[in-house]
Amino acid sequence: MGRFEITFTENHQYQFVLKANNGFAILYSNIFADKQTCYASINAVKMHAQQLNNFIKKATTNENYYFFLNSNDAELIGKSELYKSESARDNAIYFVKINTKEATIEDYTTITEKLWYSA
Repeated sequence: MGRFEITFTENHQYQFVLKANNGFAILYSNIFADKQTCYASINAVKMHAQQLNNFIKKATTNENYYFFLNSNDAELIGKSELYKSESARDNAIYFVKINTKEATIEDYTTITEKLWYSA
């Protein structure tokens, strides 16, 4: 099923990572100034990942493969890890498409926010 993990960055901003059940990171978000925008972006992933034409497949010059997930209006929502093969990248895309609707959200920011704001 997968899970979205929200974290508080070193620059005191928010980011989420979509992870598979084995803990492997599949999709990384942009960095957000506030938690509300981060949650909105997770909802955008859940909605836009259902359409395969929102996945943009890419390759590096040294034969690594990755993808972007865009919204219907071509706004970047997330980017993947690098994969050693096209099939591994395509399997990750399939995972995102199939599993994001039911993926849980784990918010790890409360502890780090408290530590930062109390410092």
